[in-house]
Amino acid sequence: MKAVLISIKPKWCELIASGKKTLEVRKTRPKIETPFKCYIYCTKPKKILHAVWGKKDYAGWGEPFTQMRDDEKVFIRIPDRTSPFCSPPYSGKVIGEFVCDSFDTFTPTEKGVSFKRFYALHDTCLTVSQMKEYLGGKEGYGWHISELKIYDEPKEMSELRFYNSVKVRWNKDGSRDMVVRKPPQSWCYVEEVDT
Repeated sequence: MKAVLISIKPKWCELIASGKKTLEVRKTRPKIETPFKCYIYCTKPKKILHAVWGKKDYAGWGEPFTQMRDDEKVFIRIPDRTSPFCSPPYSGKVIGEFVCDSFDTFTPTEKGVSFKRFYALHDTCLTVSQMKEYLGGKEGYGWHISELKIYDEPKEMSELRFYNSVKVRWNKDGSRDMVVRKPPQSWCYVEEVDT
């Protein structure tokens, strides 16, 4: 049975796990009937600028720092840690699953975004301006999150079988596996697995 792997940024994973975010907004939706299972891939956090060091900051460190030009700078970036989901064991893993049992439609208007269900915008944890910016003047879909299950031990993407964005990996015993090259930008089809 077809299911979906959906990539979600750490801060939104945290809101989903807490139960505050019950609609995940996307520009597209799968062409399968609801309800269907969605596996949540928690993306790796962006790197943020932590420090900028020059030659004088490395005084006493020896080679190769003594070879730096006086105007040369080293930009030190570290992973964003604004959410617990920015760190292991969640970052870059399949952290849970939910059942998408319906879709809400968001349509851009001159003044903002229109939607049918009163609490739909609230359930996305987005502001009208964030929604409008994300949709870029096009229609969007709110994937309704139900039957949420956050795993005690997050899973590797390699534990899922993919329909697209895959390559074949040959095992030593002559069998082959379909493995994903990288996480989907938004979402992709996978086979539903027993968890």
